[in-house]
Amino acid sequence: MLRLRVLKYRLSICTIKSGKIPNFSLDSPFLSITKSEDELSFVCAEGFEPKDALCERGFVALKICGDLDFSLTGILNSVLNPLSDASISAFAISTFQTDYILVKERDIEKSVNILKDIFLIENIV
Repeated sequence: MLRLRVLKYRLSICTIKSGKIPNFSLDSPFLSITKSEDELSFVCAEGFEPKDALCERGFVALKICGDLDFSLTGILNSVLNPLSDASISAFAISTFQTDYILVKERDIEKSVNILKDIFLIENIV
């Protein structure tokens, strides 16, 4: 059974209109930066946002625990589909080793209740 861990800090999803990567505090317990030809967006812990960023705050992350091999399929769907069926909006981030699913803090309890029959959940709020 896959494990999900509820991260204990709130996150912000942000963008910078200038498109230039700002100086970040690497003290943020979570930082993900994505730059494409269309935008620059990033996710960081609340309180670590650059002052000129446009941010949506109040997210909590569910981390899929363990190293996920690139040959595995359907892992994100197994989390996102039940949330979608319950009309819970989610934002996914993938790293080399794992995936994170962000939901609004107001939806975390409902999300955990939906996913607890499918996953072992750690740090339940």
